[in-house]
Amino acid sequence: MNIAHITGNLTADIEVVPLRENTLCKFNLACNQGEWILFLPVEVWNKNHLQSYLKKGLKVLLTGYLK
Repeated sequence: MNIAHITGNLTADIEVVPLRENTLCKFNLACNQGEWILFLPVEVWNKNHLQSYLKKGLKVLLTGYLK
């Protein structure tokens, strides 16, 4: 199984990229790993409503598949 649960803070507001039939939302998530901070690039398809809810600095929990 390929399921991940990741908690972190948004490093910037979400970037929405409209495509022909779909919408791509791109953002980076900063995850604190003790001494290290891990920056993860995230892409979410067809969830353009996220832009109105998620803003820079907000703590979020993601559940999904890794690619």
